[in-house]
Amino acid sequence: MTKRHIYMAGVTLLEIMFAAAIFSFLAGLMFYIFSISARSWIKVRQTVEIKENSQILMARIENELRATSVSSLDIIDYPSVSDPNQKSNAISFLSPYDDNGNIPEYDCYAGAMKWKKYIIFYLDDDTTVKPEGYYQLFMRKIFLGDNFSTLLLKKLPYPPLSSTPLSSTNPMKNYIDGTVPSDIYLTAPRPVTGNIRKLNFTANSNGKKVDIIVKFAKPVNPMDVTSPEGPDKLELRSTVVLRNL
Repeated sequence: MTKRHIYMAGVTLLEIMFAAAIFSFLAGLMFYIFSISARSWIKVRQTVEIKENSQILMARIENELRATSVSSLDIIDYPSVSDPNQKSNAISFLSPYDDNGNIPEYDCYAGAMKWKKYIIFYLDDDTTVKPEGYYQLFMRKIFLGDNFSTLLLKKLPYPPLSSTPLSSTNPMKNYIDGTVPSDIYLTAPRPVTGNIRKLNFTANSNGKKVDIIVKFAKPVNPMDVTSPEGPDKLELRSTVVLRNL
């Protein structure tokens, strides 16, 4: 009778430690690769977000400004932003467009555009970001009656179809800060875009051009009040020629 020897394969402590070391090395390598990829993705995402916000801001303001009247243009400093050096960060002007995107109407007999509304763009603190010095662009609209004449916002009665003027020497601030509440004429503030560090409007001497300077950036950690500014920054400059006199 042949004896059969059965050999039991055993695992030594040294082999277990060697396998654990290889696994730890591979896990660390995978984590390192994942961290590099995640940081690269975050950086690309921040860069894309900055560029998207800049395109939204410029396209929105430029499109509205090109159709306005020079004589209705007004630029002021809105003092609620945390940086006292921010200047010329609010602008108001007439618009011939309604909210349905209809083509502007021109009254041939009166020789004037049929204005539909006033538009106000202004800068205000970004409450979603803890560090100071980061802002959002907001917009408000004041709807008018048909065949409304060209005039500065400060001369506009409120409500627009009444004969009662707004009791203020600078009503744009009243429209912005809520002194005049939202109603059927005045829309609620609508955020346009954020990640703004500075916005400046400047009209040239004859008022037929508006220069726009805007700086974009994001904090590294939006929820940390001491967070430094991130590396992704963008500054844009634009000049808009006003077509209507």
